[in-house]
Amino acid sequence: MQDWLRRGRFFQSMHKKYGIYPSVEHYACMVDLLGRANREAGMRLFELEPTNAGNYVLLADIYAEAGMWEGVKRVKKLLGARGLQKVPGRSWIEAKRKIYSFVSVDEFNPQIEQLHALLVKLSTEMKEKGYVPQTKVVLYDLDAEEKERIILGHSEKLAVAFGLINTSHGETIRITKNLRLCEDCHSLQSSFPSSQIRRFWSEM
Repeated sequence: MQDWLRRGRFFQSMHKKYGIYPSVEHYACMVDLLGRANREAGMRLFELEPTNAGNYVLLADIYAEAGMWEGVKRVKKLLGARGLQKVPGRSWIEAKRKIYSFVSVDEFNPQIEQLHALLVKLSTEMKEKGYVPQTKVVLYDLDAEEKERIILGHSEKLAVAFGLINTSHGETIRITKNLRLCEDCHSLQSSFPSSQIRRFWSEM
């Protein structure tokens, strides 16, 4: 890891110290360097906490971002071989004095069709305003359309849609999660269309 940091400092000093402007090739090398450093950091966590499923997921995420799908498969296989399981994402929301719970791609909710229809509608509106689905958070080698379908089913989004349908306009929507907010769910809240502006509180 120290070697990667040392090489990174050389890149930073190119212009400041030597007056050399980085070329496309230099930037390509930096992308590769950062990818290698991330993988090394992930492997180190892997060694320090071999029974922490979150570290396996982190390493699989690093491989997925680099397009290294065989690496993703190896990590998932090792996760299963060691009897570890990824903690499923879950979100809770209070509406009409009741607590409702959602898991990703929750097909058992009686309002699931309404929730999906609203999320597709909101996603379409947001795209017109510049929203780009962060499909890289999906750790499977699938086409972009299928990845987008998966992220639309995240528990946070389902809870948001449920809140919009089942609470009064202007009422604060409070959502609690057991995991950190994914990059795409954060992007959803940041790009929310003006026709549906509400106050949201997301907590862990």
